[in-house]
Amino acid sequence: YQGSMYHAFARSAGLNYWESLGYAFAGSALWEIAGENSLPSRNDQINTGIGGSFLGEILFRLANLTLSHDNLPPFWRETPAGLISPSTALNRLALGDRYKGLFPANDPVYFSRLQIGYSGTVQSNAGASATDLQRNEALVNYAIDYGLPGKRGYTYDRPFDYFNLEATASSANGAENLLTRGLLLGRDYEAGDDYRGVWGLYGIYDYIAPQTFRVSSTAAALGTTAQWRPADAFAVQGTALIGAGYTAVGTTHSTAENDYHYGVSPQGLLALRFIFGDLAALDLTARE
Repeated sequence: YQGSMYHAFARSAGLNYWESLGYAFAGSALWEIAGENSLPSRNDQINTGIGGSFLGEILFRLANLTLSHDNLPPFWRETPAGLISPSTALNRLALGDRYKGLFPANDPVYFSRLQIGYSGTVQSNAGASATDLQRNEALVNYAIDYGLPGKRGYTYDRPFDYFNLEATASSANGAENLLTRGLLLGRDYEAGDDYRGVWGLYGIYDYIAPQTFRVSSTAAALGTTAQWRPADAFAVQGTALIGAGYTAVGTTHSTAENDYHYGVSPQGLLALRFIFGDLAALDLTARE
């Protein structure tokens, strides 16, 4: 998240994505050297500098999407946008009209979902690492696909013109997961009016933290995102990715001080969504 703040400060001051990534990477190194008084570590540079940039670009885009809703009073646009991307809000407040122009998003098609629910664990044999497991927890989940293929005239010339974000908050342990992926470099394709998609190199940042373990991964993957719409009332959207990332993993309540591991990990993802008009949507996601 610290890296995302560095990125959004630069992004909301008019720099492009790659220049802002450089700010996040340099900001992480400066904090290590001047703030913590130590040499920059590989894990922090990748996680904060690169993973933070992936998250920062998504939050910057979502803040601008919120600001673009002209049908809302300014307070109800500026306040949520500031909560989504505080760096963007600070630049808008401190520098006045200089950076109050909105990012040219080209009116992307997006699919968003908010869920509120409840989870109950029926069995736990996790051992000593989860002795304080809370069996019952309230959950809030938010997900958005931004820049979905299918709209004529929408281009993918800039990093994260397509991205997906999913986040879950739990009453048991706070942030349970944050899953992101965005198209860094790629092109669109189509097969008639019913089938359109994008393919290329994706940037991925995942943080998964149920009550027993934590894992975070900053990765690059090759893949595609596509939409098939054979009828007005039915559509299939999907993403397939395969790549590798630098990953950190450890248990939550360990008896050892160094129960964590860093290393390169291969990873893959397959996501499908079936949309039935305005009646229902079914999401299926598998990740390894």
